[in-house]
Amino acid sequence: MKKYSILFITLCVVSSFSQDMPVRTQEVQHISSIVAEPFSHYCINVPPGYDEGSFDYPVIYYLHGIYGDHTTGLRTIPVLDSLIVNGSMKPSILVCVNATRNNWYTGDAYRFIIDDLIPHIDATYRTLGDDGRVVMGFSMRGIGTFRCAFTDPEMFKAMVSYDGCNSSIVSTLESNLTNVINSGIKIKWYIGEAYPDFFSSALEVHTILDNNNYPHDNTELPGVGHTEVIGYDNGIVKNPVRLSEGFKFLSEHVSPQSITISPESGDYYGAKTVTIEPHLDNAELYYTLDGSLPTPSSTDYDGPFEISDTVTVHAALFASGSGDPRGVPQMAYYPHRTLWNPIAPQAPTLGLDYEVYTGQYEKLPDFTTLSLDLSGTTSNLWLNDVRQPDPFAAILHGYVKVETEGFYQFYINSDDGARRLTCQHVKGRCRSERAECS
Repeated sequence: MKKYSILFITLCVVSSFSQDMPVRTQEVQHISSIVAEPFSHYCINVPPGYDEGSFDYPVIYYLHGIYGDHTTGLRTIPVLDSLIVNGSMKPSILVCVNATRNNWYTGDAYRFIIDDLIPHIDATYRTLGDDGRVVMGFSMRGIGTFRCAFTDPEMFKAMVSYDGCNSSIVSTLESNLTNVINSGIKIKWYIGEAYPDFFSSALEVHTILDNNNYPHDNTELPGVGHTEVIGYDNGIVKNPVRLSEGFKFLSEHVSPQSITISPESGDYYGAKTVTIEPHLDNAELYYTLDGSLPTPSSTDYDGPFEISDTVTVHAALFASGSGDPRGVPQMAYYPHRTLWNPIAPQAPTLGLDYEVYTGQYEKLPDFTTLSLDLSGTTSNLWLNDVRQPDPFAAILHGYVKVETEGFYQFYINSDDGARRLTCQHVKGRCRSERAECS
């Protein structure tokens, strides 16, 4: 039986998503005969290992909104890189498109993407071309996403739109429905109720596709505000869940999966057996454990292997005989963790001890310098038993009994801000902080 302590400290606002993933970006001052500068410029982010090998990659075209530009999509890179590093999606190139403001991706702004930018990207970078091109966007760029998918569906394998649709999209689908159906493009969107015209137009699109038995994935979000659909707050992705879902959807529908690494990325303790499965014929499978992209000189995969340390597994296929790259490489990340030793507190009782400190605090205070106003024991994490006239800060601490060893996640939420510390400690004295704040 394992016993761990959980120390909860309130009034500290901390983001729960790490944004320190490696970024490989470049701003390109592309010159176009269709649109004037700077609207022909774009930003590009290549996946890990791109510069080390000669593989071709899928391309995600990210369209910006009414007040954005080609740098707007850079905010999504921490989410994208995290999914790639964790093996949750295929390594992909991200192209962040510029466009004149408030044009809804019509006219020259649209033709620039189709007739200029896409051919330029395919000629300049190692892409999968038509087999690996997808598009996504939010708000005005969500409308642009629909426009790409319904005007030139044969050029895209999949699309994801976030809270962007209008009557022009309905008309485009109606006039080009046969081509959309014949293309087989995969369609996914999220729609909130903040803009009734967006919502009603999305329902019309759903009806048209449904009446023609065309598969699509539409998620209606009643009561969800416009920026909350994708979780933007002052230009930062605060809630990456729907963005992650969109990225993974796009990845699933580009070129077929060439390699599967199992189990999925994730923390482990002790030892773990890793299996790599190729899905292409007449190809040799190689892998590395040092973070580099495999080559035909790397370790030849001949069966499952065991790891017992923090490891990033890269796997790649090469054509038998010629050694030419095949498919898209894959990676998985396995952080090795050490479980805590059991703790046996003396005479434990049910409940959490709490301490209350009244005062005005703009950030987590140093509690050792404050005068205690109230203390006691509460039966739960709600502050009803603890609450004092605002403002105040409170500490709640105690033990949690864990019956089965393994990894557990603990969350805390509050309206004014909170911080959770998970420690292995003797009551009143934290020996080692063992988890990031949430």
